[in-house]
Amino acid sequence: HKVYLGIKIPCLHYLPHYPQGDVLLLANDRDAMRGENTVIIINDNVIITNRIVENGVEHYYGLRDGKLRPTDSSHIQIIGYVAKIIRV
Repeated sequence: HKVYLGIKIPCLHYLPHYPQGDVLLLANDRDAMRGENTVIIINDNVIITNRIVENGVEHYYGLRDGKLRPTDSSHIQIIGYVAKIIRV
């Protein structure tokens, strides 16, 4: 992995996946593989998602609520995938 960014989880919103204080190390040397989470930006909001490819089309589902984010993929900026987690 080519880790280039770390994000510290400041809240309890991503439980049980990521407790408050965890540091997510992000890489963007490839697309996220099955089971890896992708961090994206939509309208100035940073969102941790599950990336699912269906019929060759990428879909991003919010990790907190499971909702599709967004329905139009032209508004997505991919930061990277979670390559490693540093547990506090």
